[in-house]
Amino acid sequence: MNDYYKGKGVTGFFQSINKVLLGFVKIFFPIEKSEIKKYLPLAMMMFIVLFNYTILRTLKDGFFVTHVTSGAETLNYLKGVVVLPCSILFVIFYSVLMNSVKKKQNVFYYTIAPFIIFNLVFIFFLYPNRDFLHPSMDTIVRLQTSYPMFKWLMPIYGLWIFSMFYFFSELWGSFGMSMLFWQFANKITKTSQSKRFYVSFGVLGNIGFSMASYILSRSMSGKISDDVFDLRFKYIIVSVTILMVVLAGIYWGINKYIVSSDPELAEKKPVNSSKKKKKPSLRESFRVVFSSKYLGLIMLLIFCYNSMMNLVEVTWKSQMRSLYPIKSDYTAAYAGVQLATGVSSIIMFALGNYIVSKFSWSVAASITPVVMVSTGVLFFFFVVFESYLSPLASLFSVGPGFLAFIFGAIQNVSSKSTKYSLFDPTKEMTYIPLDEDLKSQGKAAVDVAGSRISKSFGGWLQSALLMIVPGSSQFAIAPYLMVVILLISVLWFVSIKMLSKEYSEKVQES
Repeated sequence: MNDYYKGKGVTGFFQSINKVLLGFVKIFFPIEKSEIKKYLPLAMMMFIVLFNYTILRTLKDGFFVTHVTSGAETLNYLKGVVVLPCSILFVIFYSVLMNSVKKKQNVFYYTIAPFIIFNLVFIFFLYPNRDFLHPSMDTIVRLQTSYPMFKWLMPIYGLWIFSMFYFFSELWGSFGMSMLFWQFANKITKTSQSKRFYVSFGVLGNIGFSMASYILSRSMSGKISDDVFDLRFKYIIVSVTILMVVLAGIYWGINKYIVSSDPELAEKKPVNSSKKKKKPSLRESFRVVFSSKYLGLIMLLIFCYNSMMNLVEVTWKSQMRSLYPIKSDYTAAYAGVQLATGVSSIIMFALGNYIVSKFSWSVAASITPVVMVSTGVLFFFFVVFESYLSPLASLFSVGPGFLAFIFGAIQNVSSKSTKYSLFDPTKEMTYIPLDEDLKSQGKAAVDVAGSRISKSFGGWLQSALLMIVPGSSQFAIAPYLMVVILLISVLWFVSIKMLSKEYSEKVQES
């Protein structure tokens, strides 16, 4: 009898554990059984895109921030002089593909191919021969001395191989995420599924984010020689390239085994007409996109987030360089902050999933600007008034510079975790009620060009201030940046209010 009750007690215990685990799964992954075959491969795509994004974005800055002729200030010029014009050309390239390629599925492969090709050329030819291909350091120093107003612009030429790497890394963050993943997800996901899918996509995606950050933090921490750094860097970039090929393979599998066989997805495929519809020209496509009030409001959201993030982050990276001047140490420290971002994002996704499901779109969309403005202003307070905060810093046995770095890290972590868990899902929901042309070409123009323009705005503004303000450093222009952040926040909240009304109307119409 005792054995019977003992067995029953054990069974009850495991049943209780099972209920807890099921409840946990439903919070993070509220997916129906019939949806798993669509959800899992899309989640794998999200994992790979975010894993690569984290690796590339963490590595790209160190080549400029820690170089003797450069600094975080050079990042401002990179975004405006290199990234923006090249991104616009890439959007044009994508639009031409959309208008000329008959089988739309192949556009994905043509889009990801430049990233794969560049990575291979960069890691096997350009990077090993960088000392030969780059101009001498004396040449760059001489140019900086001759043209002091353009001091921070010269490293773009002096480190032109890394400038190319920076561009492709930045482009992967916007184009890879927006066009290679989100556009495809929007195409095969219903509005009713998006509220459950999109937030939970980010959970698995941020596991990839956290894994990438942990790998970089471990591989770059400690005192390592330049040769060891080069070898580890090579392995990492090769791994990133292999994952890009895997991403293309998953996309092919979804189209072949899921989209073609699922009646619900087949309904979204365009019906062939006996009369071939005339495709819009590139100019017509952009005219339609930029004449749309709805898309313009989405672009304003992207503009506000990216420009605000850029204004804070470059100053924070300059602060981080003063603490970690060696490239490997800087990369490891940045990766550590990214790891904290990934972990906090996973936690935020549980809360974000609840908010998106239970509250209105405008409420969910407003949380990101509230977090960013409050933490951003607090960070700039510690930067601007650093000399007055020594007594406070001494209470924690640290310098005021380290205290500013910590608050900048808090701003970075909280802003990005709310972006991934709330800003991105709510933004992507606004594309679903649109027609196919605006979903594809409209999204390309808004997400990629809009992202690049907003980041370049931050770069141009800071570049202009660096030329005008005496002292020419991020810390010298910090008071002006704090005021601009407050102005952007007003624009952000107004845009959310206007877009919320437009989105509700389109959902009712669809």
